[in-house]
Amino acid sequence: MGVGGGGDSHRPDFEKLVIGPLMVFGEMATGGHYMEMVKIIKQATGRTYFSIMKDLWVNEGWLGFYKGFMPWGAIQTAKGIPVLFIQSECDVLFKKWGLDRKTSETLAGVAGGIGQGIFMTPTQRLKTIVMTDPKYGGAAAPKSVGEAMKMTTTVAYDVVKSDGVGTLFKGLGPMMIKRGFDWGFRFWGVGVAKDFIQQGDPKRVLSVPEKLAVGFFGGAVSTLTMPLDSLVANCQKAAKAEPGKRINAITVAQDMWRTGGAQPFVRGWVMRLLHAGYHTMWMTTLGQILFDYWKSVQKK
Repeated sequence: MGVGGGGDSHRPDFEKLVIGPLMVFGEMATGGHYMEMVKIIKQATGRTYFSIMKDLWVNEGWLGFYKGFMPWGAIQTAKGIPVLFIQSECDVLFKKWGLDRKTSETLAGVAGGIGQGIFMTPTQRLKTIVMTDPKYGGAAAPKSVGEAMKMTTTVAYDVVKSDGVGTLFKGLGPMMIKRGFDWGFRFWGVGVAKDFIQQGDPKRVLSVPEKLAVGFFGGAVSTLTMPLDSLVANCQKAAKAEPGKRINAITVAQDMWRTGGAQPFVRGWVMRLLHAGYHTMWMTTLGQILFDYWKSVQKK
């Protein structure tokens, strides 16, 4: 999880499997969910950031900051567990095979990301529908926490009744590939930034500002998967296929290219950059700080 100085990789401690979801919840509750929502709406509609944020505030007030969060976003607070567990297990295995630290951590990150993609696809699909379907926004937007909970919960029943259970896994392929490369790039970026700061001294412990910078850099590098990220959002957004036409990742990509060339594939990059950096800072930096503090208290 961490970006502190030195140390061999090992399987995740139980505490990290607890701290991981806490970090995801903290990141999402303090702006991460909102940034992701604005990015998804941008990718799905092409509207400006200003108009998206203005409409959310005018129509939904403060509830707009957490649209789709309960229960689907809240369930996703456990999304860090597949990454931590699978990445750590694979890292141990790859090092036994003789791979160097950076290569092992990067490939293990890819494996962890693929696992996370499988775990996240159904809830991400439901969350994206709530964010992009007009019938869940505008004048129809909920005006209380109770209404918001009812709306986001019933969307699962509505979409499964309308399109079948398989609709929950729309975008699974691109999501697995995207998450795999996403976390591979994150771990690679974190490793590169950490090596740069340590200047050949793996025992040097990074300061908190350095750890935050390393985490943000790792997140920024992960945005290289932006075309896949945008493809996932467009695969999962609320949309019906034309009569006689089957929607899949390939047809969605073809439609995106036909309507806007390369531009739709990089739409929302600014918000993705901010969110990815923010998320990685929480997961690889603040999580490690809390874990180290937890361990120090236990030793007393």
